Amino acid sequence: MRSSARIGAPAPAPGAWPPRSARDPLDAAQSAIDLAGGNTRLLARARKVRGQVFAAAGDPRSAETEFRAALDADPESNVADLHYELGRALIAERRDDEAIAELRKEIEIRPHGTTAEEAQALIANPRRGRENYAPDFSFVAADGATVSLDTLRGKVVLLDFWTTWCAPCVKALPSVKKELKAHANDPFVVVGISGDRDGRAWRTFTDKNAMTWPQHWDENGKLARLFGVREPPTYVLLDAEGIERLRVKGAGFHEARNLAAEIDRQITLSPTPHP
Repeated sequence: MRSSARIGAPAPAPGAWPPRSARDPLDAAQSAIDLAGGNTRLLARARKVRGQVFAAAGDPRSAETEFRAALDADPESNVADLHYELGRALIAERRDDEAIAELRKEIEIRPHGTTAEEAQALIANPRRGRENYAPDFSFVAADGATVSLDTLRGKVVLLDFWTTWCAPCVKALPSVKKELKAHANDPFVVVGISGDRDGRAWRTFTDKNAMTWPQHWDENGKLARLFGVREPPTYVLLDAEGIERLRVKGAGFHEARNLAAEIDRQITLSPTPHP
């Protein structure tokens, strides 16, 4: 049995900062800075790359320094998204007011730019830049109802990525039903997302096993790709705000004791009234 659970990313080992994977692009960008001379656009691009590497490595303060240096080299922001990137770094540092000001500058310069929509979302809710919010999704379930991140808001949601040919998935089915029954009066829902290649086999299986909770045949793997799911079973637990709180893969629900405990915890924390 292979099982793994994730709540946040592991911290780097002492003395290994930045991570080895980040050193090559950092070094390459530094070489570009050294060679830039009077080429301000090249200098700004290189500083932007360094900022992005630091941001990806979880060092927003160093990222901020690089993005500000990029803007010093390119005050007209001819290089796209400098204010956006700086805004994200400031959000990670919990300096939301400053971040919003930078994001608004980016929208003012490029109202139809590639980051304009995300910048608007961050302005509306800066926590999106700090928390692992689920990607927006929408699909029509087997019963014809539309299921989306918006329709599920306010509920603790367990996304169950499974298939009919996955033995741990099938074995876990009684435990999933038991969990649903235990929380019948709570703001909790399971959403089954099948990666089966044969839609008839999927529908026959769900009907035969009375899987009456929301079910979706992910025929083309769109939702699996959206959530970065590579194999069944994978369980993705979202809180009432749509933030991913736990991911378990490689083990059936009945084997993932921490999953049931985290469901209980998130229901307790949910702002939605429940008995």
